[in-house]
Amino acid sequence: MRIEITRQAVCAADDQTNPLEMYFEVDQNLTIQHLVNEIEAAKFLQFSSTHQSIVGHSGGVPIIKIHSPYHSSLGPEYLVPASIIASEIIQNGRVEFKF
Repeated sequence: MRIEITRQAVCAADDQTNPLEMYFEVDQNLTIQHLVNEIEAAKFLQFSSTHQSIVGHSGGVPIIKIHSPYHSSLGPEYLVPASIIASEIIQNGRVEFKF
């Protein structure tokens, strides 16, 4: 399964120097928790002192809130069960992260 991950730029220079989209080829049975682990390991999401958490949506439905590892000791906040199979909740193979 191919999943497109997009994110908002954290500042004006961010969209010039860093990618705003990333693609993951994942197993059909991958859970949301495992997908989030892969996104975090890729260090794709960007944060700043004024943007310390970001929410991932699919089809307009919020599914995950991720906090900056540099400004918070909080782990991911799952807005759907972490054990749910990603393909069951992700619509059109896309997750959009927005501040």
